[in-house]
Amino acid sequence: MKNLILILFALLASVNLKSQNQILLQEGEIIQVMLNEILDSRLSKVGDQVNFEVAENVMVDSVIVIEKGALVIGTIVHIKEANFAGVEGQLEFSIDYVVAIDGQNIRLRSFQELDGESRTEEVIVAAVLLHPLFLVFKGKEATVEKGTLFSAYVDMDYKIVL
Repeated sequence: MKNLILILFALLASVNLKSQNQILLQEGEIIQVMLNEILDSRLSKVGDQVNFEVAENVMVDSVIVIEKGALVIGTIVHIKEANFAGVEGQLEFSIDYVVAIDGQNIRLRSFQELDGESRTEEVIVAAVLLHPLFLVFKGKEATVEKGTLFSAYVDMDYKIVL
């Protein structure tokens, strides 16, 4: 009987230790991410993977749950190349998930829409005043430089195992 009680205490202690070694990463926690590549509406394709990294440690109760430099994955969701008559390019992407210190993928919410520079007004004025061939001038592509920072948000509560 004593052995059974000792085994039960050991099991309860191990369950208690496991619960103490978890920390809750709450929905809505902000994560700063940095783009690891250049994006361009002329070169990217819908469905392309976009690579980011965590810009600063994410901490809960003074414990790091997502390390600076951790891999963050996004996806190109819409592309529109710059067009004639000065119409600008468009680039839309999502920031999908990050890898936590325990190896689990943490779903993120973030959606970015970027436009190039429109030159429509200048092109139309030049075409009307000077020559219709000015209509062949294109707007600028949407581009995002490597190192650009974005905010993403944890999509739901996660238990992080320490």
